[in-house]
Amino acid sequence: MKKFLIAVLLFPLLIGFVYGDKIYRLPTTIVSADRFASSKKTTSYKVTIVTAKQIRKLGVTSVTEAINYCTNLISMNNGYPGSVSRIAMRGAFSRDVTVMIDGLPINSSFNGSPDLSMIPLNAIERIEVVEGPISALYGSGSISGIVNIVTKNDTKNSFSIEIKNRNAYGASASVNSPLGFLFFGMKNDRGWRTNTDFNKSSFLWKKALLLNPLKLSLTASYTGYGLGVPGPFPDSNFIPEFGDSSATSIFDNQKTRNLLFKLSSDLNIKSSNLIKFNYYFNYDSLTYYSHYRSFFTNSVLNSFYRYATIKNMPELLFVHSDKYFELGVGSNADLQKNYSRTDEYGDSNILADSSSWNVLYNTYSSFQEAKLNFIPHMIVENKLRYDYVSLKKDTISRIFKALSYSFGAVFNYNAFTLKTNYGTAFKNPGLNDLFFPYMGNPDLKPEKGREFSVLLGANFPIMNVNVSYFKKSIDDLIYWSGMMPENINSVSINGIEGQFGLSSSYVTLSTNLTYQNSISHDIIDTVNIPVSRTTPYSPAFKGSYDINIRLPYNTTIGQSGTYITSYVNYFKNYTTGGIDTVKTDNALILNGNARIDISGVKLVLSIWNFLDYKGIKSFGYSAYDRGYPYNGRRISLKVSTSF
Repeated sequence: MKKFLIAVLLFPLLIGFVYGDKIYRLPTTIVSADRFASSKKTTSYKVTIVTAKQIRKLGVTSVTEAINYCTNLISMNNGYPGSVSRIAMRGAFSRDVTVMIDGLPINSSFNGSPDLSMIPLNAIERIEVVEGPISALYGSGSISGIVNIVTKNDTKNSFSIEIKNRNAYGASASVNSPLGFLFFGMKNDRGWRTNTDFNKSSFLWKKALLLNPLKLSLTASYTGYGLGVPGPFPDSNFIPEFGDSSATSIFDNQKTRNLLFKLSSDLNIKSSNLIKFNYYFNYDSLTYYSHYRSFFTNSVLNSFYRYATIKNMPELLFVHSDKYFELGVGSNADLQKNYSRTDEYGDSNILADSSSWNVLYNTYSSFQEAKLNFIPHMIVENKLRYDYVSLKKDTISRIFKALSYSFGAVFNYNAFTLKTNYGTAFKNPGLNDLFFPYMGNPDLKPEKGREFSVLLGANFPIMNVNVSYFKKSIDDLIYWSGMMPENINSVSINGIEGQFGLSSSYVTLSTNLTYQNSISHDIIDTVNIPVSRTTPYSPAFKGSYDINIRLPYNTTIGQSGTYITSYVNYFKNYTTGGIDTVKTDNALILNGNARIDISGVKLVLSIWNFLDYKGIKSFGYSAYDRGYPYNGRRISLKVSTSF
């Protein structure tokens, strides 16, 4: 272990003559770590920004790929294009990360997890990643941090088209008109497993109005996509799991629709005071079809699940900002109506079972945050938030209350930055955890997290580097023990992260390294014996890099890669009553691309996974499903222009 930590700390010195941030110049302000117009150097949280320019240089095709190569986060999906894409941060689970589009959380109210596959890559201006417990700012679900996807507000017209092997294609266009900024996108792709076709269409509209002293901003977006979800790989030893239709499915299909509207207004009062009002409306629906064999009768059954959420989120905020003191106070509400319906049909298409439920899920919050700048080179900050959550379903009523806080300090001296932060966070149970027919547990408690972190960074003209250490714990984790979820878990996590880079006029290189030790303390068997084991989906080490070399004639070649050690998952064995452990192999994925600019027309030739690695990327629904592999070698040609 000591040798590993020394290697991590010395690694940037070994490559120190190659890279910096001349190419990857970051925005001067960020909007996700607090409610002030701040820079990365003035917040106590670790912040990573992935710009649209970086995304273009990587030649990636999804948000999860961009995050995987540019940050310390772990990306997860079912191994085929368009499948549900999630991320894990600092050794915890996907549901412990809040993902937002322009400040609106998109985590599912039903299972708590976000789905990054719904976000059109070409519509992204930047991705802001904030690591650490930040429920004091964003409420439930932010135990590990947040990812905010900021969409474009461009002044250019653009067009792009992309074709890939396996009959895949995509196109997008943007228009800057008197009506505002308009973006259109569509995509069709296929994976290497059967029944993995994917299609998506996207629309984005933005309009800004300046009515001194009032500034208005309007955003509307729509994303719709459908994809096939394959059943398990054939296996002579396959034993279907009771109650898990997906484990025995012949084929499944999923259709998702998401509509978002945002109104943002800023009213300046003198030069140091600002009143902000934001309003979000969001409609999100998921329909899931399944065609499978019954565990009891061996007959073919059909079922579908329909989920829909209508969300209204008003927010009012007062901000004071001067040279020595910044203060933000405000309140918001998250008012949700959630609908669910489940139907099951037999061979004769006669309704066999039907259930539906509606849930009111309302959150009322008040918050305060402040920064003090009166000590030279030092900033001290705090955040405090109170959440009152009310859930109602039929005769069941639940109330959750949470007080979250965060304290931090930042010390900047010349090129050096030292950050430290301690905070608490929580995650409410998802609606499936509470109310899923016949299996939900309405007595569940929220998950509770706390974390301490420290970061040391340096930013020189030719080199930048930061190393951070974190220690966190999560109590009352929700675990589906058999057929019902319970609060029986806790997780303790220690880790170290490094991000390094140097630059020259012709070569740029960036690297990200993560080591983490995530241990889950569970009660998993019928005799309630506690055990300690590695947390599922939590690899011990991940490393990624991205290198670009400039050549004559406006040509650039790039190469990126990620190495991730094996990780585990656990499945209940209904035959023996025990637990089956499944483990992936270590994975090395290498990509390459070549880019050329000919009179404003950009051509990009990309090769993903050129070593054609086909190991497991994510597990299936049971220990006997051999899992979802990485896509095989993919080749694409993309042509784009702006005018």
